[in-house]
Amino acid sequence: MKIDYRRRWSQIQKNLDDKDAFVSRLPGNTRYLGNSESPPGSPPGSTMNYVVVPKVGSPIAITSSLEGLRCQKESAIDDIRLWTPYPKIKSDGKSALEVLKKTLTEMKVKKVDTDSKIGLGRSVKTKLSSYVNEMRGIKGQDELERIDKAIEQSDAGQTFARNLVESGEGLSEKEVRVEIDYFMGRRGIQENSFSTIVASGSNSAHSHHSNTDRKLRMGDPVICDFGVFWDGYCSDITRTYFVGGDPSDE
Repeated sequence: MKIDYRRRWSQIQKNLDDKDAFVSRLPGNTRYLGNSESPPGSPPGSTMNYVVVPKVGSPIAITSSLEGLRCQKESAIDDIRLWTPYPKIKSDGKSALEVLKKTLTEMKVKKVDTDSKIGLGRSVKTKLSSYVNEMRGIKGQDELERIDKAIEQSDAGQTFARNLVESGEGLSEKEVRVEIDYFMGRRGIQENSFSTIVASGSNSAHSHHSNTDRKLRMGDPVICDFGVFWDGYCSDITRTYFVGGDPSDE
């Protein structure tokens, strides 16, 4: 099911009351409003520095010239404005904030809701609003389908991890991590939602562990903690397995 971004924009517009626009800067929110992924290797988020949803009309996204082409291809927003500090590259300004201020001036905006503090100067009155965060707290069917898919992928990875660990005496934590990540990559995941954790033996007492060269020993408890990022939504599943299979009651 495709995500209906227009419904999200309309919902924000209806909530603006006496404000002229909503300005989003938080990465999770800009992605929620515009669908443009953060660069590979970055935390799941958005290429967009700002998204402006006016009370009347279509939204505007602001991003760097480095991400402009990809943003234009991926985003549900048509009006994308670029910034760059390099004078020979065509843009709308030298910084994201400069472009934002120009955009709001063009729109004759005087009062805005924002999801974080933004220095817009005295000419624009700002008020912090958690409305988009509240919207994100209620998942639609389109979002639930993506969450289910992310969990399904992680479940498959945990089945693989269990089989690997139970027969994995002599493998190091790092080697197990590599095998899990390779398996998940072959299944077509977008990326990990965080770095895969494999904690064996006494290392399994750590809440979060940095994988080491420690080798798995027969009877070791091994924690496998990982998740995937799938079309904008994350999963996170932690399981404990034992080298050699489940231990006896003793």
